[in-house]
Amino acid sequence: MISAMMSLGEYGKAAVRAEAAVTAFNGRLPRSAQINQVSAAGAYLGMGELERAIDCARASIPAAKALNSARSVERLQKFADDLDPYSNSIMVRQFRDQLHSELAA
Repeated sequence: MISAMMSLGEYGKAAVRAEAAVTAFNGRLPRSAQINQVSAAGAYLGMGELERAIDCARASIPAAKALNSARSVERLQKFADDLDPYSNSIMVRQFRDQLHSELAA
């Protein structure tokens, strides 16, 4: 449902749903919480809220590393690719560096 909202450009609704899912799944279903955290990041990016998007994605890195889930890592890498229009931003470079170093370790 969240990805459908984002496909329709309803980023605000998608962000609210994704954040609610993170809260609901946190502690019980860690992979679902992590994936929804990245979905929230994508929704914020769609709204042009770069800093908030990166903060959400950054918060999901430790879970992706701990879960050792290919799907979780793929979602984070796709989000990092979606940052290409902002590649000149120091925030984007720092996030990508952190993502690479955390997942490579």
